[in-house]
Amino acid sequence: MTTSESATGRAGGLSRRWTVACVLAAAAVFAAGASFLVPRYLSNPRHPFLMGEGGAKWIRLNEEVNLVARPLADAVSAFRVHFTTGGSEGGAQVSMKAMKAGQVFLDGALVYSTGPEFNKWKETRRIDLTGRLGASEHELKVLVVNRDGPPCLLAYCPQLKLATGPQWESSADGQTWSPAVTVDAYRPAGLSRKFPRADTALLRSLPLVGLVFAGVLAWSLALSGEWRISPWVRRLTPRASTYRWLLMGGLGVMAANNIFKLPFYHGFDFKGHVEYVEYVVQHWAIPLPTQGWTMFQAPLYYVLTAPLYAACALMFEPEQALQALRVLPLACGVLQVELAYRVGRRLWPDRDGLQMAATTVGGLLPASVYMSQYVGNEPLAGVLAGLVVVLALRFYYAPYGAPYGEPDRGRRTWSLVMLGIALGLALLSKLTALFLIPPVAALIVYGFLTAPGERKARRAVVALLLVFGTAAFVGGWYYARNYVLLGRAFWGGWEPERNIQWWQDPGYRTLAQLIPRGEALVYPVCSSLVSFWDGFYSTLWADGYISSTTDANYAPPWNYNLMLGGVLLSLIPTSMIFAGAAAAFRKRVQRPGLVFLGGTLLLYIVMLIYGFFSLPYYCITKAAYTLGLACCYGALAAAGFDLLARGRLARAVLAAGIAAWAAAAYGAYFIVK
Repeated sequence: MTTSESATGRAGGLSRRWTVACVLAAAAVFAAGASFLVPRYLSNPRHPFLMGEGGAKWIRLNEEVNLVARPLADAVSAFRVHFTTGGSEGGAQVSMKAMKAGQVFLDGALVYSTGPEFNKWKETRRIDLTGRLGASEHELKVLVVNRDGPPCLLAYCPQLKLATGPQWESSADGQTWSPAVTVDAYRPAGLSRKFPRADTALLRSLPLVGLVFAGVLAWSLALSGEWRISPWVRRLTPRASTYRWLLMGGLGVMAANNIFKLPFYHGFDFKGHVEYVEYVVQHWAIPLPTQGWTMFQAPLYYVLTAPLYAACALMFEPEQALQALRVLPLACGVLQVELAYRVGRRLWPDRDGLQMAATTVGGLLPASVYMSQYVGNEPLAGVLAGLVVVLALRFYYAPYGAPYGEPDRGRRTWSLVMLGIALGLALLSKLTALFLIPPVAALIVYGFLTAPGERKARRAVVALLLVFGTAAFVGGWYYARNYVLLGRAFWGGWEPERNIQWWQDPGYRTLAQLIPRGEALVYPVCSSLVSFWDGFYSTLWADGYISSTTDANYAPPWNYNLMLGGVLLSLIPTSMIFAGAAAAFRKRVQRPGLVFLGGTLLLYIVMLIYGFFSLPYYCITKAAYTLGLACCYGALAAAGFDLLARGRLARAVLAAGIAAWAAAAYGAYFIVK
C-alpha cells in the first residue's frame, strides 16, 4: 500500500468514526428534545391531541369533510347512549373529557357542567351518579361545544359498562340522531372522488410512459452493451453537463407555454400574496406581520416582484399584470435543475450517470414543478435554501476532480462569506430557512475537526461566527424590526395576535394520523386528511391539494391522468431515496455529504410533523415546505440508484423507470388546452 493510499484509508476511518459520533449525538439531542417537549405537548390545551383511555374512544358527529377555512364560532354536538341498570350499581362514576366544554344530562336532568372555560378541557371530569340510578332504562346525554374545531367526547364508566364508541348516537340539532363515529374513522374528502383513481389514471397514461420506458430501456442496454449501434448510442448520449441544459430548456418551454394558459387565480393564498405585493408597490415599505393574511411572510419575494408588477400594471391589463407575478417563481423552478446538478457533480465528479439521476429527480420534483407555476414566495425560498446546501457542500468537498483528502480551497474566507450571504437571503425569503442552521453548523464543525492541521476547534468557531454573523447581517434586520415594533421576531400565520383566527378540518390530531394508510396511492387529492405521510407523499409527487381549490370545476388544467398515475410511478424514486439514505453509511467519500443531505431532510420532516400536530388543519401538510431540499432528494435518489442498480440489466430497467416517471412528472403540468 502506498503512503497516499494509507493516508486516505486513515482519513476514511476517521471520517467514519466522526460520522457515527455525529449521528449518535444528533439522536441523543432528538431523544432529549422529545422527552422534554412531548409531555408539554400532551398537557397543553392549545394542542387538540386526542388519545383514548379507560377503554373508550373519542367520538364526533358523523358529517362530511369541509375543506373551507372557517372562522371561530361555537359549534354544538349532542351525544347519547341508552343503558339498563339493575339497581345495584353503587358508586357509579362517569369519567369524561369534552373538547372543549360540555354538559351531562341523565334522563333529561342536568347533572354536571364543565363551565364556560375552554382551557381545561384536557382535565378528566368525574361525574358521580350514585343515588341517581334505579332498576330501569336510562339515557345519558352529553352536549359538547367547541369554538375552533368539531365537538368531540370521551366518556367511560366501568361500573355501568359504558365507553364512548360507535354504539353511541350523535346529533347536530338534538332532534335527528345517527351513529357517532370515532375520531380515527376514515373520512375522505368528496373532492378526492371527483378525480380518477391513481391506477386507472396510470393505465390511461401507459401509451406515453410505456413508450418512454421501452425507448430508454433499449437505449440503456445499447449504451452498456456491444451491439452494432452501441458506438453511435454512446456518441449521441449527452454528458450530464449538457443534459442539465436540456432539462432547463424543457422547463423553460413549459414556463413560456403555461404562464398565460394557467388562470391567474390558481395557487395557495393567491389573494394574500397579491395583497402583499400591492402593499409594497403602494407604500414602498414592508408591512408588519399583523397587517394582512400573508403579511407575516419574509419580504424578499415581494420586494423583488413589486417593480415588475408596477411596470406591468401600467402597460397591460390587470389579469396580465397578475400573471407576470409568476415570472420569478417560474425562473426558480428552472434553477432547481442547476442546483440538483451541482450537488450531483460535487458528490460524484466522475460519474455522469449518477449526476444525471440526481439532476432528473431533483430538477423534475413535482412539488417544485407545480409550485413554480403559482404566485408565491415558496419557489424563491426553495432556490435560496438549495443554494445554501450547494455552498455548504462546496465548503466541505475538495474542488472538482481533486483527490479525496487534499486540502479544500473551498474553506477560504470568501467561501464562508458566500455561504452566510445565501443563508441570510434564504431567511429573508422564508422563515423555514432557520432549519438549515443546525445541519450547516454541524457540517462546518465536522469539516474542520476531520481536516489536517492544528487549532481545529478554534478555526471551526471562527468559521461559524463568520457564516452566521454574515447571515444575521444580511437577513436578521427584518426579524429585529419585528421584535422592536411588535415584541416578537418570528411570526406564523396562525398567531392569535394577528386577529386572523380560523380553523379547518379535521380540527384535532391522533396517533393514527401518523400512520400511512395508502390513500395517496389511490386517491391522492386531499389525502392529508387521512394521515401525515399520505399528505406528504401526495404533495411531494403531485399537486395533492389541486392548488387549494375546493371545487373540481375550478381545478387547474393539469393533465390529471399523468399527474395521478405519476404517484404510482413515484414509488421508483421514493425507493431510491430510501436506498440512498442507507447508502450514506456505505460510501466512504460521499458519506459526509449524504449524511448532511439526509440529516437536513430528516430535520425538515421532523419539524413538519411537529407543525402537523401543533396545527390540526388539513392544509398544513405540504411537502413544498421542503422545496429547498429538492437537490437533497435528487442526490439521495442517485445514491440509491448506485446501490440498487447492480448489473447491466438492473441499471437499464431502473434508468427506464426513472425516465417514465420523469415523463409523467413533466407532462402532468404542461398545459395543452
